[in-house]
Amino acid sequence: MSTIKPVSDLQNKEYEKLLAWQKLKSKLDEGRRSGEENGWISSDEARTIFEERYHV
Repeated sequence: MSTIKPVSDLQNKEYEKLLAWQKLKSKLDEGRRSGEENGWISSDEARTIFEERYHV
């Protein structure tokens, strides 16, 4: 049997999703602008930067 959650909990989840979407969109736009202004890097360069930054 499913648990009924209060409306406020559901609204908080939707708000959190909205904030996450806005943050993602902002970062994607920032990356696009950077590429257009400073030049694009290759996928290999991006992978190297990611691996160095996050120790993957």
